[in-house]
Amino acid sequence: MMATSSPRSAPRPTSKPGSRHIADDASVITGQEINSNVRGSRHTICTVAEGTSNAIQIPGLTLANIVITNGGGYASTIDTDPDFTDVRIFVGTGNTNNATEGLSGATCISWVSTDAGDQQINIVYVGADGQNYNVSWDNDGAGNRSLIKEWNRLDDSLLTIEGTAQTDAAGDALQEVVKTYGVVLNPATGMYQFTTSDGDIDISDIFRGSHTNSAGSTEGPMSLAGVDWTSR
Repeated sequence: MMATSSPRSAPRPTSKPGSRHIADDASVITGQEINSNVRGSRHTICTVAEGTSNAIQIPGLTLANIVITNGGGYASTIDTDPDFTDVRIFVGTGNTNNATEGLSGATCISWVSTDAGDQQINIVYVGADGQNYNVSWDNDGAGNRSLIKEWNRLDDSLLTIEGTAQTDAAGDALQEVVKTYGVVLNPATGMYQFTTSDGDIDISDIFRGSHTNSAGSTEGPMSLAGVDWTSR
């Protein structure tokens, strides 16, 4: 694993710190749980002034400050738990061309899980005032206030052609689909076009996955981010 700390000269936070999930476009996600990643992809969280989307830095964080509670699995809770690998600790730049660049000016952590399930994430550290701090999604409410990341295994992909989902009689996604469309000559352009209403064929493909949470319940199928794929 690789980890780097933010500069020691950065200012200590003057506001109570919280943590937030960060989208691939470097925007802040306010929800406590994110369930859209496929295992093997990368996810980023960053520190903010609690209850806001305003970046703050906590200098000197290391892996020892990060508390991860792994649970759940793919098909059941006895399956392999998610893990916390290839960890990077850095100050975000807000670069929207790179999913690991995080919220500009914040202390950020990104990592990869190689299996499905859920994770609770907290950051613990001793402040300049000598007090112990727990950085979580929200420390002010009842119940579990940790930031929660959910990871999925890829189950299938849902193909939609011309607005119609390609499923079988049971509603399951078809993984092999053959369609035939006619073409006609368009005199205005001198080119052939499909006989659909708009002359083209609209195709979308949504990757879907699922996991079992720490309570033993199945979550999914849900659309996934971070799936590597090729077109042939």
